[in-house]
Amino acid sequence: MKTDPLPSPRDFSLLLGAVVRMKHYSTAIRLIEQLRSLGVEDNHIWLNISLNCFCRLQRVDLGLSILGRILKLGFPIDVVASSTLIDGLFIQGKTDQALRFLDDMGRNGPEPDETTYAIIAKGLCRVGNTRLAIELLRDWEERGCRLNSFAYGIIIDSLCKKGFITEALRLHGIMSKKGVEPDVVTYNSLIHSMCDVGQMEGALVLLKQMTSGGIQPSIFTYSSLVHCLCN
Repeated sequence: MKTDPLPSPRDFSLLLGAVVRMKHYSTAIRLIEQLRSLGVEDNHIWLNISLNCFCRLQRVDLGLSILGRILKLGFPIDVVASSTLIDGLFIQGKTDQALRFLDDMGRNGPEPDETTYAIIAKGLCRVGNTRLAIELLRDWEERGCRLNSFAYGIIIDSLCKKGFITEALRLHGIMSKKGVEPDVVTYNSLIHSMCDVGQMEGALVLLKQMTSGGIQPSIFTYSSLVHCLCN
């Protein structure tokens, strides 16, 4: 921080990004505050990083203050910032507020993306509201929203853990028909659940689908199958 001239904003952004990836959120916030004390002006990237860090530290109130600063400085509120706030609200258990924020995105922008939808699905399943996650998923599908495998996989995993294997398999079929390829985590959830109830043949069918689709089974996949065979 004492070099003259100071490193470029791009260099600082790379440093901050590395710090955040290591989950040192408080450190990243302190570094940004030091930059301000040196007279370095805020930019859009650093503000988004600050917002993300506060949300990860379960200080969504401070994240919202950063959102106000972004608006005050004339920067656009992008989907990354909005999705991060929604995730932070879910982490703090503020489900209703998170869903209201999603509605506000639908009305005023920015348009939610597949990451936003995955965050909503994860947040709802985390608090045990899988039914609402499924309802919203159907609504998103009907409106032609682009959904990724993560959104489907989270709900499938939640259904499997609740013992609703038939519904999980049905959703798995729907995502496949829509051209959304399940990943190894989704297949593991399904195979593990099938094995738990002794449906070895169904588990092997899923294993065949998995490998024929070019997805390499993991040790968890084989552990579930071996455990089922031993039983």
